[in-house]
Amino acid sequence: MIWVRNLYVPDVGSAGGSALLIYIREMMLVARWAEASNDGEAAWPGNGGSPNLVVAPADLQVDPLYPRRITSLSSPFTPAMVGNIISLLATNDQNRSIWRITAYIDANNIEVDPMGFTPFNWVLESGITGRVTTLSSALTAGVATSLLNAPAPSNMQARLFYSALDAQILYVRPKGQVPLATECTGITYANSSDLKHRMHMVSEDENTIIWWSTEDTSFEFVMWGSLLDSDTLDTDPNFILGHATAPAVDLYSFYMYMLDSSDSNINCYVTTIKQNWSAQQQNQFFGYMNSRLANNRQALLRSPWVCMDNIAAVGACIRGRIPLLAQSYTGYEKLRPLDAAGSWLHTFSGLVLPRNGPNDQLPLLPV
Repeated sequence: MIWVRNLYVPDVGSAGGSALLIYIREMMLVARWAEASNDGEAAWPGNGGSPNLVVAPADLQVDPLYPRRITSLSSPFTPAMVGNIISLLATNDQNRSIWRITAYIDANNIEVDPMGFTPFNWVLESGITGRVTTLSSALTAGVATSLLNAPAPSNMQARLFYSALDAQILYVRPKGQVPLATECTGITYANSSDLKHRMHMVSEDENTIIWWSTEDTSFEFVMWGSLLDSDTLDTDPNFILGHATAPAVDLYSFYMYMLDSSDSNINCYVTTIKQNWSAQQQNQFFGYMNSRLANNRQALLRSPWVCMDNIAAVGACIRGRIPLLAQSYTGYEKLRPLDAAGSWLHTFSGLVLPRNGPNDQLPLLPV
């Protein structure tokens, strides 16, 4: 499993979705997705001559004796890289992540942000490929797009789409990497004047959760994944889940899209349980607090099921469970920890995600 926590990306130089999509792409590369193609937009780091890819050394080293330090013998680092982002495409998941560079030591050594560093320290590793990126160039084309392949053996694809005049849209091609792949309805995030982004990720195989906040929005979310416990005859349990106005809703109100048995788009919904539910927040709070006391002071977490749209061609059914996620009472955000082992992190409005150990840093807001 791969984590990114509290990634404060460089401030975008102009309004729009540049920072969001550029760094969603970088995070998905860290999550072992591979770019199949892009439109050639110069702002995508790695395109020929892109100023956003500062350097990509292939000889990086990390050592548990030097926490947060990244070393290279090829002298690729400069003082100007402080504030830029470095990705480690390491073999070991504990080393594989993306951080803000916070200190230049010398041409061979830098340090990364402690607020995003793994609580378990480095695992000794050398020969790591890295990517130092920045935002000196924004997405400027009328439209820009990047298509990524999920880690094998999944055939899922994700497409990142940017329109300078409209919005940024995140798509999934559940049965991707085949001719004429069907694309599900996208999750739309309107272009805005947000200049600062604080980003987070949890990824395991094709199941990749990315969430972020800006100076104006406290929580936005997207997930590409494959349902658990789906029927053995369900040949395509892949989905996209997300919301651009998550502060106003609970997990069960997030947009979720899949394909049906005829490879057509279908809406689906995250379910919740009415137990201890009340229209009055006070009653709901005491119901969940009592359940917590009865559960050895641990929060009651539920693995959310997915219900398909009730339409004549398909009918209503439970299709499977969402991986990685859990849901709980919306008031638990301030009642930490969720469990003694520190295995879960309550993020927003009942949405609970895996935590990288009991000392993993809590999500921060942009400053």
